[in-house]
Amino acid sequence: MKDRPFVVHVFVKATAFEVATKLNRIRNKSEKFNPSEFTMDCDTDAQTCYLEHSLPGQYVIMFTKLSIEAIAHEVWHVVMDHGRYIGLKHDQSSEESFAYLFGYLIKEIYELKTGSK
Repeated sequence: MKDRPFVVHVFVKATAFEVATKLNRIRNKSEKFNPSEFTMDCDTDAQTCYLEHSLPGQYVIMFTKLSIEAIAHEVWHVVMDHGRYIGLKHDQSSEESFAYLFGYLIKEIYELKTGSK
């Protein structure tokens, strides 16, 4: 849906500067992302950033250490937030929709990790 975009930017072992630089290349606004928006604690394996104020429907997942557990954890955050963004309440009737998106994103990120994509 054009009015409700969905994009996940995935970064593995990227610096905050690299993340901000990449996002600033795709953003057509005078206001730029600051690398401080993407700084992670040194003991964090992964982090999700929601870009709802500047790039609605877009998310950044940053990994310092890529594991299936970290992928699943961060993808869960994206799927749940995207459901809220599009107005889809998480309940029994919507569970299958959430599950499909969850599985799809894990597969896509895992394939990036293994180089099979």
